[in-house]
Amino acid sequence: MTGVRIFVPLCDAFPTCGSTASWNPGTGAGQSQTQLTWITNVGNLFADLKTAGIASVVITITPEGPDLEVPANLTWSPAYPVYPANNCSMCTGCGASGTSACCASDVGTNVVFDPILPYGASDGSASRCSSGQGTLGYALGDYWVTHANNGYNLAPVNNQNFIGWTNYFNVISAVLAKAKGVVNVYGFEIAQELQPDVFTAHARYVYDNSSPGTAPSQYVQTVGGVSYVNVIGALRSMMSSNGFDPGRVFYSAPWWDATNVTENCANAYQDYARANHLDAITEVINGGPFGIPSSASGEQLTQGLPCGGTTSNSGMVTSPVYIPRPDIVDVHVYP
Repeated sequence: MTGVRIFVPLCDAFPTCGSTASWNPGTGAGQSQTQLTWITNVGNLFADLKTAGIASVVITITPEGPDLEVPANLTWSPAYPVYPANNCSMCTGCGASGTSACCASDVGTNVVFDPILPYGASDGSASRCSSGQGTLGYALGDYWVTHANNGYNLAPVNNQNFIGWTNYFNVISAVLAKAKGVVNVYGFEIAQELQPDVFTAHARYVYDNSSPGTAPSQYVQTVGGVSYVNVIGALRSMMSSNGFDPGRVFYSAPWWDATNVTENCANAYQDYARANHLDAITEVINGGPFGIPSSASGEQLTQGLPCGGTTSNSGMVTSPVYIPRPDIVDVHVYP
């Protein structure tokens, strides 16, 4: 064995993981001995791997933190005030007048915020704005509930419990610095098994339109008057500064299974439909259209696969920024 995948629960780096978190390891006044111990142990792990003859690692950040549930009418979205409360084209009755934007239309009673997720998630209760019901922990804006690609712009902003991109990047930079000269970081993944076709809010792991104020200014860019955190650009910069290949920053996708084992039609990207989640990730990175094309464009589920359709005039979202695609592809296929 020459390589291993390491899952890093980022919240472990913070004694208090949430909106008040701060990365400041050390032994001096105001510094955290707990964080110093944590990052030292990360370095020890890399050293142990090298001693064992394991030269390469893939680092994956995992979303595990103390959830906070907030009443839906106290949340807002990146589209606010474009879609102010009770005056929203996506649905009606989502927010209390004057207190919130109309969020993604699968919002229930509360919104769940995880400290390292840049969006609000479903509390699993019945939607107030559609006939469906969200799934606990899933990003709001689920296409199969809302029948719209509204999550990227309308999923609630995690201003309640988010550690912020500055903390994110500071910890990741410290981890990569510990790996430098010890092991090769063959790949780095800030989130795994993304599905920005079904949950367009997942695109915020690439270009975040919800929390630019939490990021260092050098990683924020403005397109069409909207500020975005160029998350993939920041990660590539950190990989490069520590001597690793910036093209190895990637996002994995799950395979899209069909109900018939032999079915594999062409999707709206003119690729095999089983690769639709991966295609959507590529389009997000490359500044292209992502989401699920409308049935009016010719898309239809066939044997469980998204077959046909077009990417123009189909209700999809256009990614705001172009960056060349990663050097590696990671698709998770389950039996």
